Order: sequence, then structure tokens, then C-alpha cells
Amino acid sequence: APPAQCRFGALPRLSIIAEEPPMATPKKKTSKAKGRSRRASAWTLRRPARSLCARCGKVKRPHHVCGNCGWYAERQTVDVD
Repeated sequence: APPAQCRFGALPRLSIIAEEPPMATPKKKTSKAKGRSRRASAWTLRRPARSLCARCGKVKRPHHVCGNCGWYAERQTVDVD
């Protein structure tokens, strides 16, 4: 016997497991200001990281040569006068 047809003439779905759930849709349009402020959060400026030089104790950027004494990674890399 052929499968039963629904009221509109189309065949019913044979597998309920394969049926995909409906996609989520927004109830209201997102305003231009809301979308732009969300994208603008990636442009915020943050304070650069700071650390202390192990040799002279001055503030410097991590993984950079100390501008005061010229040392980096337990050796002198730049001659500072």
C-alpha cells in the first residue's frame, strides 16, 4: 500500500529523527547603534603589560630589552651609555 498523503497532497516525512529544528529568528531588528557598539568593543585600548627588569628593577615591557640597562634574558644585548 502506498504511504498516506496529507491534506495538501505532499508526502509526510518518513523520519522524525532526521528533521531539523527550526532556526532561531530575532523578534526585533537590531538597531544600528547596538550593532556598531558591539563591534566597537574590539577597538578598546588596554594598558600595555608591565614588568620589572630583573637586573636594575626599572619598569619595562615583558619580553623586551630593558631601556635602562640594555639587558634581556640574563645577558646584555644592547650597549646603553
